[in-house]
Amino acid sequence: MTIRVAAPADVLAMAPDRHHIVAASAGTGKTFLIEHRIVDLIVRASIPLENILVVTFTEKATAELRLRIRRKLD
Repeated sequence: MTIRVAAPADVLAMAPDRHHIVAASAGTGKTFLIEHRIVDLIVRASIPLENILVVTFTEKATAELRLRIRRKLD
C-alpha cells in the first residue's frame, strides 16, 4: 500500500534526523508546518509517533495540533 502525503517545501527541506525549533508570530502557519512535519516523519521517514516530541505553550494548542494530525493521517 502506498501512502502519499503532500508536504510543503519547508517541511521537505527539513532533515528527518535533526531537531527543529519553530518560533514565529501568531497567524504565520506554525501549526500548519508542525502538523505536516509530523505526518511527513511518520509516513515518509517511518519514524514511530512515540519517538516524536512536540512542545506547545497551551493545552488548547496541543489539542488542536493533535486533532489536525489525526485528521491528516486518516
